[in-house]
Amino acid sequence: ALDEAGLQALVAEAVAEVAAASGKTPTPKEMGQVIKAVQAKLQAAGVRAEGRVVSELVKKELAG
Repeated sequence: ALDEAGLQALVAEAVAEVAAASGKTPTPKEMGQVIKAVQAKLQAAGVRAEGRVVSELVKKELAG
């Protein structure tokens, strides 16, 4: 399992990817897209993370 710092890094990466794809920084409205990207990364890495933890980190990241 990933620790919080590793998860935070994945969230930051996912935010950057969504920003690159849409051409602008995602807002809390795009939280779903970012969470999907994080989940895809977690799956690719073969690790699991609690959805609640992921959404809290994404929310924090998007809030700035």
